[in-house]
Amino acid sequence: MTLEELYLGYTGIGDAGAKSLAQVLQNNINGLKIISLESNEIGDNGARDLALALRNNKTLTTLDLTRNKIGIPGAEYFFESLQSSPVKVSLAENRDSCHLVAEP
Repeated sequence: MTLEELYLGYTGIGDAGAKSLAQVLQNNINGLKIISLESNEIGDNGARDLALALRNNKTLTTLDLTRNKIGIPGAEYFFESLQSSPVKVSLAENRDSCHLVAEP
């Protein structure tokens, strides 16, 4: 059995938790397709770590980062990573809201 969806909303993992999760994603040894990290106090540093991990991950399709503390710098990290990774990233209701989708 493979875990395909992980919901960790409202757990307060912050940038440190995002970094730990990014390390798991970067190894690309999981089958995760959807991750929700809504309302977790994740800022630009956590966004950077997650965005870098997306470059190597081939299974993730959706990353929900709604209601965190991600600003323009964090969004730019995702924009760069999505050039090589078709993942839907939601950054709604952050410091600066947007939705990023890469089309293959």
